[in-house]
Amino acid sequence: MKKFKVGNVLRLSESNDIVGESGDIIKIIDVFSQPVADCEYTAIRGCKGGFGLFSITSEFASSLELLTKKEIGEAIRKWDADHAKKEPKYREVKRPAKVGEKIKIVNAHPIVGQHYSNGDIFEVKNSSGTSCTGDVIVFGIKSFIDFREYVVLEDYNPEQKEERRKAKVGDTIKVLRDNGGAVRAGTIWKVTNFSPLGSLCVTNEYWGGGFSVNSDNYVVISFGKHSYTEEQIDEAKKITLNMIKEFYSKSKGSILFSTNVINPEEGNAYVLKKDVSKLSSSSKGEITSITAEQVLHGVSKCSNNDEPNEWIGKCVALCKALHKPIPKFIMDGD
Repeated sequence: MKKFKVGNVLRLSESNDIVGESGDIIKIIDVFSQPVADCEYTAIRGCKGGFGLFSITSEFASSLELLTKKEIGEAIRKWDADHAKKEPKYREVKRPAKVGEKIKIVNAHPIVGQHYSNGDIFEVKNSSGTSCTGDVIVFGIKSFIDFREYVVLEDYNPEQKEERRKAKVGDTIKVLRDNGGAVRAGTIWKVTNFSPLGSLCVTNEYWGGGFSVNSDNYVVISFGKHSYTEEQIDEAKKITLNMIKEFYSKSKGSILFSTNVINPEEGNAYVLKKDVSKLSSSSKGEITSITAEQVLHGVSKCSNNDEPNEWIGKCVALCKALHKPIPKFIMDGD
């Protein structure tokens, strides 16, 4: 009988009609001994339902192969390659976009504080709706995008992927369990805000707004965006903390991180190589400005093809500030 531990990453060696196919990858998130010996898992790649339980004495358990750290990345890349699909065909149409439609940037002219380029795809949040202007507000970009900058993507249906991560405003989510009223298991909603208690304020085209979803009752649906695995995020965090530790062992300076107020998906790392000479603070105690000698600065900008992550961003920004190489798995997007 096999033994399983929390954190084990395993691959199915045989297909299972109920759970998944050969090659699917899971991670153990809990182990129970009472009333029976069971393991709870979440899917990394494949597996029907995304999460579940299995008995350690079951045929499913005997079909699982433990993966080493090196084998995890190889298994994920193989699964992605085996399940890769061609992007669905769509039409590019020059007309004013409607709310909810996808647009593609073809003539980028971002203003100060905006960060996008040709080829980026966005979902329309608000639209002027007239042929005279056609300007739109999209999720993820502050201020408007001019009608001359985009085309509308008709019949654009990229492959969807379910991800267990914290949602942000503008994300599309799927409800896992009935949450009351119209918010039923399997229904799709868009996140509009967050309540003080942490639940998600959501809306959809059928029921409108005014509904909420518990913070532990959803998965995020991404549309063809690349996301890093938990192992890669942990590695980025480890690299970042090691750089900070090394810096403080050799310097009396400081390292500060910040987020761009206008574009939250842009991060900064400031390396103050000598003692800070002056800090200016707001009435709330927040640092508003810094005067220091020999400041090094690094910036990380999340691509519109990637899902943003705090530690990936910090790692990139600090590597740039300290003139260190950015890890290959981040540069390659593997």
